[in-house]
Amino acid sequence: MKKATFLFCLFCSFSIPMMAQNAASTTATAHIAVNNVDALITNGGDMWWDRGLGNAAYKVPKTGNASSNFAGAIWLGGLDNANNLHLAAQTFRQNGNDFFAGPLDNTGQITTALSHDYDKIWRVSTADIQTHIANASHSLSNTPTSILEWPAKGNTTAKGNSNVSLTINEPLAPFMDVDGDGNYNALNGDYPLICGDEALWFVMNDAGNVHTETHAAALGMQVQVMVFAYNGNGYENNTTYYTYKLINKSSNTYHNFYISLWQDPDLGCSADDYLGCDSTRNMMLAYNADANDDGCSNAYSTTIPMQLTAMINPPRNGAGLPVNMSSFIYYYNTTPSAQADPLNAKQYYQYMRGFFRDSTHLTFGGNGHGGSTLSNFAYS
Repeated sequence: MKKATFLFCLFCSFSIPMMAQNAASTTATAHIAVNNVDALITNGGDMWWDRGLGNAAYKVPKTGNASSNFAGAIWLGGLDNANNLHLAAQTFRQNGNDFFAGPLDNTGQITTALSHDYDKIWRVSTADIQTHIANASHSLSNTPTSILEWPAKGNTTAKGNSNVSLTINEPLAPFMDVDGDGNYNALNGDYPLICGDEALWFVMNDAGNVHTETHAAALGMQVQVMVFAYNGNGYENNTTYYTYKLINKSSNTYHNFYISLWQDPDLGCSADDYLGCDSTRNMMLAYNADANDDGCSNAYSTTIPMQLTAMINPPRNGAGLPVNMSSFIYYYNTTPSAQADPLNAKQYYQYMRGFFRDSTHLTFGGNGHGGSTLSNFAYS
């Protein structure tokens, strides 16, 4: 069976000439493992895999050796007023990178040095926050380091990569402004605002350097990411959550703008997986082809999970209505070439809109290619 990766996509209208800069590839990684999942996160647009070793790194249960995902990434793309395509995406980094660390300035630029300073993932727990709130007074000695170094606006104790001090003059990591002065000061009682029992936070952009993964023009987009999890019961104990805040730092106004999640789910062994979607729930699913996951060293054997990926809080349009999943499509990382990996910006954008690499629209029936009935959702 050919290995397939898939996209589920949102279509949005989005208001947001970029100069190529010299930011380096991101290097920061962190695990979130507060519940039954051990997920490896990177700050370069992709996640769930150890790209140095080429191994899957989304272990469920975390005490075992089987992963249910191999990799995933966010894709962003749209057209400017002159209908020029701007796009940023990651896959397996065969060619390079489209995302870089750090926030953009008001002109949509970032220096190499600042990108290096933000090559970090910040971690904070609800337990740390509760400890901080419970303190009658606050000092450097009794305030958790994660609270002191939180990269929030105005924080004079914020620390970045290599413990460098950061000067932050714009809203970045969210916080509770206890003293109401508009700036983060942990010694005045301010504290991070997070979801979950533990959260990771980082900021990235697509304008720090040329796009060597897609070869597309940059969007000038700043993306602030929070990854979090709950140590709870039932499905929450096997779930990780992701929020993306997109901030337009370019002078362009984009139309036909798409936000997509690219995902390579491997339920243990990759050669016997099926996939499908439920568009009414903004959800994809991956499941095993038979009752035994076998054929590799990290198999689930006969105790096989089903994995769901759902958009539970979709973005809103100008009328305040939710922007739901607009398409769900897949491609093979082998032949046939019409359904293979994208090789350029146009082909990435085609997949994001429900078209295969050869510009044919997804169809109903068979493997979704070459039929007579158009469809927006593969294996619905």
